[in-house]
Amino acid sequence: MQVIKAGAGWVAGAALAAAGVVAAGPARADVSDSSSETTGSSIALEEIIVTARKREENLQEVPISISAFTPEQLRANTIQEPTDLQYHTPGLMMRSGGGARDSLDYFIRGQGTTFGGGPAVVTYFADAPFTAQGAARLGDNQQFYDLGSVQVLKGPQGTLFGRSTTGGAVLFEPARPGNEFSGTVQVSEGNLHYHEYQGFVNIPLLDDKLKIRIAGDSVRRDGFTRSLSTGQMQDDRRTDSFRVGVSFTPVKWFDNYLMFQNNKTDQTAGSVVLLKVNNALPLYNPVPGLTPYGPTGGAIVGFLCQAFNPGNPAGAGACFAQRTAILAQLSSQLNAEAARVAAGGNAVRDNQTSVETQLQGHTQYLNDILSLSATDLPYVGDVTFRDIFATQKNYGVENLRELAGGSAVTHATVVTTADVINWVPTYTPTSTGETHWLDDFSEEAQLLGTVDGKHHWILGYYIEEHKFNVGDPAIFSVVGNVTSPVLTAPTIASQMVGDSLDIVKGYFGQFTVDLSDWVLHGLKFTAGYRWSQSYMRSLNLKGGYDATGTIVPNATPGGSCNCTATQSQPTLNDQAPSWNFGFDWQATDHLLTYIATRRGNKPGGVNILPPVVFPGLEATFAPETLTDVELGVKSDWTLGGHRGRTNADIYRQWYNNIQRTEFVPNPINPAAPVQQTANIAKAVIEGLELDSIMELTDHLSLSLTYAYIDPRYTQWPGVTAPGPGVVGGLPLVNSPFPGTPRHQGTLGLRYSIALANAGELTAGADYYRQSAVQLNDQALADANVVPPTPGYGNLNLRLDWANIFSKSIDADFFMHNATNNVHQVAVNSLWSSFGFISAIYNEPRTWGIEARYRFGAAAHQ
Repeated sequence: MQVIKAGAGWVAGAALAAAGVVAAGPARADVSDSSSETTGSSIALEEIIVTARKREENLQEVPISISAFTPEQLRANTIQEPTDLQYHTPGLMMRSGGGARDSLDYFIRGQGTTFGGGPAVVTYFADAPFTAQGAARLGDNQQFYDLGSVQVLKGPQGTLFGRSTTGGAVLFEPARPGNEFSGTVQVSEGNLHYHEYQGFVNIPLLDDKLKIRIAGDSVRRDGFTRSLSTGQMQDDRRTDSFRVGVSFTPVKWFDNYLMFQNNKTDQTAGSVVLLKVNNALPLYNPVPGLTPYGPTGGAIVGFLCQAFNPGNPAGAGACFAQRTAILAQLSSQLNAEAARVAAGGNAVRDNQTSVETQLQGHTQYLNDILSLSATDLPYVGDVTFRDIFATQKNYGVENLRELAGGSAVTHATVVTTADVINWVPTYTPTSTGETHWLDDFSEEAQLLGTVDGKHHWILGYYIEEHKFNVGDPAIFSVVGNVTSPVLTAPTIASQMVGDSLDIVKGYFGQFTVDLSDWVLHGLKFTAGYRWSQSYMRSLNLKGGYDATGTIVPNATPGGSCNCTATQSQPTLNDQAPSWNFGFDWQATDHLLTYIATRRGNKPGGVNILPPVVFPGLEATFAPETLTDVELGVKSDWTLGGHRGRTNADIYRQWYNNIQRTEFVPNPINPAAPVQQTANIAKAVIEGLELDSIMELTDHLSLSLTYAYIDPRYTQWPGVTAPGPGVVGGLPLVNSPFPGTPRHQGTLGLRYSIALANAGELTAGADYYRQSAVQLNDQALADANVVPPTPGYGNLNLRLDWANIFSKSIDADFFMHNATNNVHQVAVNSLWSSFGFISAIYNEPRTWGIEARYRFGAAAHQ
């Protein structure tokens, strides 16, 4: 049996009522063994083992806010990909980032990803951070099979492992090889021609000293968004992955786990839907005549056509006529598409594209975890040394996508990994980001100890390194390429980056002292400290084209280049502390209370400077910091003969040196302000979280989660800058927090019944609800253009038939988004620069059936 981690609607009254049970219920809890089951019961308050503090502990005895999921819980709740986690984790919000559906931003307690900065929530796979470039480009979905556990840690992290963070960490742990022969084979079919084949086999060798586990997953699914201009079906899924894990334990004190994973993707890049068009943008208002550079699109094109045809008035006139006609066609199509989408209905399941998008890639990962242990050492007790190493090899990513959509004329079409040869984007090993083993790696050394079986300590060192020799700039086709020397040539949107090196280091330690013998039985004190260092170095080259169209440094339009001229960018070398202090009290076997204060930091970074630097530009930005106070309670309880479990916490966070994007006026070209990241704000965030489950009858259980988050800036100097179609003069301190709904929660029901010798049937339903959320990082400037995404609900259904006719066969039916709700999962704003705002929408209703066969030891589970 399992603890069902489905959760609760966001009605505040229900949350407070459940919280009241925590205070009143646990004194006479009759759960004598938290891992025991009651025959026929719909739930079991089983012991869930977590590793949040780098040692195995009962979830209910860890003084940290954690949402943890066993393999059984992942299956019971149909958590098939990372985005499903937010429906069962209070305080977690997911957003598609960077204009790509599969590139995920995690937000916890108001902490997320800032444009130009790093993530506030770090994901880990097999104890190593999942932050390498190839992983980000291909998304997080491909490792989501045959997992041993998923743990979501909330609040600042860093004194125990990995990177220092301000928001939290999400730990994906693959299932390790076991001591018994076992395996499963699962086949899934569903709508949108969905097919998935998944399974594992566990093989013990050499008297359990050598064990191997092989797992794989293959997914095929048609797309659900149709391009009206090309006919392509976007948002399909075509991925293949396999994983091999080997555990070697020749003697009791030595253990080594080696994991290799191979991922391939070959699908569309995902759809975007045009929401608004900025008709005030100069390029969308062509006027006749050849005039100097001025406020209208016709003037801009006229100036460029004169530059492209020196001493040739006739050629300049023909250029102007041709290109203003393209602008007029683009403007007409964009406005027609925005009007079609605004009409509502099922409009967002169609779009307009100028190309057929694609996302192809091949990445491999290698992790190794070595553990050496010794017992009963003087003064330090039982000691374990653990080394965690991870690296990846990227064979290349080919990514062609659109940020705007809305027109058959090329506009905001991005090729992020390609060269341009003979004016055609062409994929080469260099351009696609092909890397070698050790170009991206992380290593962590830990020394852990336990004294007298009750005092715990850890010391550690962490290093993460990413390097590449040449990173091609984004090839960005905009406004029909009318500003390029050759109409078929896309524009370079950013500079080339060469000889780039990013290094993150950390030195950390933490100890927990049991004060039962000196102060109060069950009372413990924890203290931890970390010193983080970040180093970034790069050489940025001005992008351009040579006569054949190949990307080169410092090329003049359509002509030769000065390849030796380069521009050195600043080097970042910053450092920041983190800490953790807290008390926890195990008042009874079934009641834990705790209070803690922590500080975390997110590393700073480097801004890409323009060729000519002017006042107001900042070469680097410093780390941002967050200090919090959290008060929590964890309880197993009985009320009126009904058993339950409730975990709740309240917190307050002081958020300083916040990294945010700003636009700096450009005195050289007033029409092109420079975007940069700077430390320009402070904020206070308060909230509460609730995670509870209750047995209503022997067969029926109710689960409830709820999160309330109240973030507000206390300092952000200045007002929004006026510009084409941009509201000016609004105080920046009133900016909303992106990715942070004020209310969110889930209400879940599970009904289980034994079918005599026919097996066990379980029916479940989870209804998630959240309030309005701002997904646009430029929300204040765009306040009158696109409002926040309204609140929405999501209903998931599942029916499980286990041990069919006493055989090791299971069958399941699932339905995601049963009400076919439509809502945005990302908003992309290029309102002032390229004149549009677009959105990515959630998946429609999907359903499927699963058939699973278990063999070996798994047949008896």
